[in-house]
Amino acid sequence: QEFIPKFCTGENTGAMALTEPDAGSDLQAVKLQAYQNDKGEWFLRGVKRFITNGNGEVHLVLARSEAGTKDGRGLSMFVCRTDKTVVIRRIEHKLGIHGSPTCELQFNDTPAQLVGQRKFGLIKYVLDLMFRARMGVSAQALGISQAAYEEAVKYAREREQFGKAIYNIPVIANMLIEMRVMLESNRSLFYSAAKSVDVKEKLEEQIEKLKTEGKSFSEENNRLKQATKIANFLTPISKYTLTESANKISYDALQIHGGTGYMKEFKVERLTRDARITNIYEGTSQLQIVAASGGVINDVMKEFFEAKEIHEYKGGLTRLANHLNEIREIYLDCLKYVIDKKDTSFQDVAAKDLVELYSYLYIGYLVLDEAEIESKKIFIANRYIINSLANARKNAASIKNELFSDLLHADKILV
Repeated sequence: QEFIPKFCTGENTGAMALTEPDAGSDLQAVKLQAYQNDKGEWFLRGVKRFITNGNGEVHLVLARSEAGTKDGRGLSMFVCRTDKTVVIRRIEHKLGIHGSPTCELQFNDTPAQLVGQRKFGLIKYVLDLMFRARMGVSAQALGISQAAYEEAVKYAREREQFGKAIYNIPVIANMLIEMRVMLESNRSLFYSAAKSVDVKEKLEEQIEKLKTEGKSFSEENNRLKQATKIANFLTPISKYTLTESANKISYDALQIHGGTGYMKEFKVERLTRDARITNIYEGTSQLQIVAASGGVINDVMKEFFEAKEIHEYKGGLTRLANHLNEIREIYLDCLKYVIDKKDTSFQDVAAKDLVELYSYLYIGYLVLDEAEIESKKIFIANRYIINSLANARKNAASIKNELFSDLLHADKILV
């Protein structure tokens, strides 16, 4: 009642204040202090950096509530209002997303309220926030990709060179088709990931309701455990795949525009700049790989894949299903190779290839199922799966040829 109504009416906007000058990806290093007075009231003191919409009226702040601690277990979540104790020290001058103010904030003994339980700020509440944050940035990346693709198609149809629209030049047409396939497959992944979060949250609601009614919830709890594992895999995969694709699609869209696209007068240069932040904020692509790797190593989608393997795809889809079976075999072979190495450094670096292998497989089945329902999706599935098989073989070669063994000689290489 205190905060939500004004968010709903648009009277208030908010910010999620997590990052600090020395605590970016490593949020366990957060230092902003939360302390209590004699009455038990909470106050915040310290600096937050790179805060999106830092000029908002309400802030969710991750702060160190337990004196003497240095890890994530000493952090709690607080909510506070912007008042004279909250100072915007600077507004960042950024490459892109100029419509979104990014601020450095100083909290000078700011009155705050504890959210939930002490010590659960990072290990529970921030991790829960990350589901939504990953999906939000995935949606942002998908929107940028769609806009960049539309600009590229429009320009290619209008621009004439060599006596014809460049749209009709094979190399340009191929680029546009690649962009379209990325868009379609990314959209399928996004919806699937969003559904996984909805399923997880709905089960949590059901369990809370059953608890209040004094009823058994063991079955729902088992379903929640599996749903959480799937969401823990799909949300970082969505963030990784869609944001990397947004950078590629906007890059190619600008390339299709040629020198014209480099000029401020055309929308595509802004889209290219705006795309760049998506695979950095709310967790870099490298952190998304780390987040997804546990599910990949434990084969979290095993039941899903096994069900697809026994499904009878008809006509030309049989060939594509066989390609996906081959990717599955490549993944299992590479997984065994990485685990048998018993080398944590090798496993850390090889995780990217393993995660990509697994994502090809999952997305491949999504687009294959769509092709079963809608004939025009066959073109999307065909190109996506054939590309994925080629990429899977490359990923496997990187792992099994031990491309990463030169990490041991980094000091000699990086001169």
